[in-house]
Amino acid sequence: MDKDIVYISINYRLGPLGFLSTEDDVVPGNNGMKDQIFALEWVKNNVQYFGGNPDSVTI
Repeated sequence: MDKDIVYISINYRLGPLGFLSTEDDVVPGNNGMKDQIFALEWVKNNVQYFGGNPDSVTI
């Protein structure tokens, strides 16, 4: 490789803890997707402290 990279691995909830929904306000579901959105926001806000570029994040 000609360039350095910063590798960040994320985890998110799977199965019923991540995607169970009762289709009401009590258990709206999609917590796994919300985990991923939060993780990507965290990466964008903090990758610069690890030597990365927040405008060049690849999924």
